[in-house]
Amino acid sequence: MKINKTHIAFILTGMIILGSPTCEDEGSEAEYVKEEVSSTNKHVVTQTSENLRQSIESNFEASDLTQQQKIAFEERAKQKLLDFAEYLTLFASKELDTTFRYQAWQMIPSLFVHEGIETNIKITGHDPEGSYPLNDLRQEIQHSDFSSIMLEIENILVTNPSKWIQEAEYKGSLVFTRNMRGIESSDTLVISSVEGYVDFYIKKVLKHFGNDSLQVWNVFLGDFY
Repeated sequence: MKINKTHIAFILTGMIILGSPTCEDEGSEAEYVKEEVSSTNKHVVTQTSENLRQSIESNFEASDLTQQQKIAFEERAKQKLLDFAEYLTLFASKELDTTFRYQAWQMIPSLFVHEGIETNIKITGHDPEGSYPLNDLRQEIQHSDFSSIMLEIENILVTNPSKWIQEAEYKGSLVFTRNMRGIESSDTLVISSVEGYVDFYIKKVLKHFGNDSLQVWNVFLGDFY
């Protein structure tokens, strides 16, 4: 059985109580032991918290990522791509409450590395000519005749593993199958079913924890192509 400091404190408690010479000393001895146990427990909790804090900081503040960490962030990038498809589908579902739809759209920017992301997703199914900002896609959805639009992302693979591009930043890319369907009345129209690509970035950002802040690693989607 593993013996920690708390166990030792209780053992000492028993030894002190059993070794008490008279009944007159029991009260003072018990109070002394109670204080010792309480002090020991506080020390254990404080030490555990400090070890946890140091562990978190060492992981977050590391200047480079291990191969295992990069793979974990690549998996997170895949999930963010699926999140994007889910939020876009919710926003494009015009039968839903307007407030709820716009809340879904407001979740989208946090998935991307910066504003003004370029996308090749069009409701017409044709590839856009030149740059096509994400906000243009939003306007196209709003003005479409579809009652709802479903964006499905499948078969996501890492086509370019994350590589260091500058201090505290890595870049990679994903390949996936993109299926888009539009629903109008009782009809469902397949808008497009194509292979798509998207960049992703693993970089450090400032994150606040109460009154403290740390530079932490996070992953974001980039441009579609």
